[in-house]
Parts: sequence; C-alpha cells; structure tokens
Amino acid sequence: MLKKITLFSLLALGFIACEPSEAGHTELGALPIAEFTITEVDSNTVRFTSNSTGDPFLFQWEIDGVGTYSGEETDVFVGSKGVYEVTHRVFNQGGSDTAKGQFEIFKDGPPPCTGVVEWLTECSSRTWKLAPQAGAIWVGTAAGIPSFGRSMQMDRRTAPVCLMMNGRLDDDGTFAYEANGDVLG
Repeated sequence: MLKKITLFSLLALGFIACEPSEAGHTELGALPIAEFTITEVDSNTVRFTSNSTGDPFLFQWEIDGVGTYSGEETDVFVGSKGVYEVTHRVFNQGGSDTAKGQFEIFKDGPPPCTGVVEWLTECSSRTWKLAPQAGAIWVGTAAGIPSFGRSMQMDRRTAPVCLMMNGRLDDDGTFAYEANGDVLG
C-alpha cells in the first residue's frame, strides 16, 4: 500500500536538506581600507602609492580624463595642466573599498616617449631613408581624403625627375629634410 506524501512533508524535507553546514563555512574577513599618497616625480608625472590596509590583492587607479591603471604603485604622465580627480579602489577577500583625492598639474608637458613616438624617434632622433620605388613618397593628405598631391615615382630608370632624400624625425615632432645633393633631373 502506498502512502501519500503531502506538500507539507516535502517542504519540511527541503528545509532540513538546505540547512547550511558550519563545518564548510569560510570566513571572508574584514573589508580593506583604501588609502594612498601622491608624489610628484616631475612637472608632468605623478606617482600613486597605495597605503591601504586589510591585505588587498588588487589595486586600481582611475584618473578622470587620463586613464585607468593598476598596481600597488604606479607612475602616471599627465600632459595637460589642470586639476585631476583620482579614485583608488582596493579589493581583498572580504570585499572592496574606495578612496578619492585630487592633484594639480601646473604646466603642459611634452608627450611621453612611448609607443609610436618611441619607435619613430628612439626618444631623441632617428634617420629615415625612403625606399627607391614607386609610391614611396606621397604629397598630400591621408588616403580616402581629398588630396592636392600625388604619388611620386621613385625609380631612377623610369621617371624623368626623381627625388632621393633623407629625413630625420626628432622627438619634438620636427622633420629635418636632408637632400644630401641627391636631387636628380
């Protein structure tokens, strides 16, 4: 003979089965406390150092209008004068905390020598030579934009006029043209 199981019996069984086990409980710990200092490295670079407590394992810095950075300590280049807001977030096993502050840059600075600028100038100057082939030099604007220029032939065998030149792009963005007597006609 089958016994009927009531809805009440199922609910009671469900509550007993879902009771948390204290033996497997992990204590998360206290929240971290976010604190930091700002140190001027030079007129356009500031160093952010976290003095946060509570054993944080992740450090984030957000500087309004500049970017987002990570690390317990980070140096940030700011190229334009002004007052900047900084938000520092730290995370530990218990959660996260945020501290805010601000700093001021008093003068516009040169762009940092990183990325493409570093590659083009080697942070001082770099000498470039154009390849002696058709299309190696262009006078005008970028492709796809109406242009007043045209590609110049760089092959001495087929062009009646050929310009062979050397140039140097300095870290301040100036391009020095050096014909070195290589203007042929």
